[in-house]
Amino acid sequence: MNSSTTQRINLDNQKWDQNTFLGRFKYFLVTTNVLRLFHSESEFDNAKDIVTRYRRGEDIPGLSEDELWKAKHIYDSAFHPDTGEKVHWVGRMSGQLPVNTFIYGCMLNFYKTQLHVLFWQWVHRSAIAFLNYCNRSGDSPISLKTLGLSYVLGVGGSLIVTNSMHRFFERRQQAFPLLYRLGVASATYISIPTMRSPELMDGIPVVDEKGTRLGNSVVAAQHGINRVCVSRIVGATPVMVIPPIIMNYLQKDNRILIRHPKLHNPMQVLIVVGCLLFAAPLCCAIFPQKSPIDVSKLESDIQEKAAKLPHSPKILYYNKGL
Repeated sequence: MNSSTTQRINLDNQKWDQNTFLGRFKYFLVTTNVLRLFHSESEFDNAKDIVTRYRRGEDIPGLSEDELWKAKHIYDSAFHPDTGEKVHWVGRMSGQLPVNTFIYGCMLNFYKTQLHVLFWQWVHRSAIAFLNYCNRSGDSPISLKTLGLSYVLGVGGSLIVTNSMHRFFERRQQAFPLLYRLGVASATYISIPTMRSPELMDGIPVVDEKGTRLGNSVVAAQHGINRVCVSRIVGATPVMVIPPIIMNYLQKDNRILIRHPKLHNPMQVLIVVGCLLFAAPLCCAIFPQKSPIDVSKLESDIQEKAAKLPHSPKILYYNKGL
């Protein structure tokens, strides 16, 4: 791709219009695809090299537009957008299908005693906490002490909520199945803010349309974390709602699960997998990744910096995290 003959692509934008839900869904459908996990380390490193060099303004001989976008999508699937660090596969959105399938499968087969319930809930909440940490916003380092405290509070708090819901609805799940599942999902509002608490204390970067950084904003962090909480609950809803409906249907009259009860758990895992295929791109696409916020809502020092810029912007942007 030669910049002298072809207009250069702005890689801070995306291939699809991110101002529409459909455009965002297409983007996340590509970048959160589980097949992204199967790229080799050299492919990831090569994608990072291409994106980094192209952003610096270098020409890369023989690179087509499709190859550039492919490299960008590989890069976005594995590297943190603010720090540039490679994320462990367990903490990537593309890794949520195998991670959650394993956890849900174990929950179905090993929920025998209260101890089993507690253990697998801890595994589940720990995986969510790691996901929240890996997909935080901002590039500020986090101390081990802060990280450890956030983990204990986040996982401990969400476990208390989850087990309280389990005990309260233990004899009422048949009457209030949806309310029980959404109540469990609401533990997200404890896990995400606690694991991303440094953002609430130190703020996250806000930039103008050209990417000029005007400082860190706690207000933007609050907006972003709230959006991620809403997105996660909405994204979890299909997994919470659809499998029980299908399973109840298959267990009525003389249908397949009545005739072959041993298929119950495998069938439920299969249905969950089908829901998870679309859960990650669905929840990520609800709000723009590069989220806008009115300058008037931000801290006074950021408003002052924005006012001094040429054509002082009314809207700034921040990375909301995932």
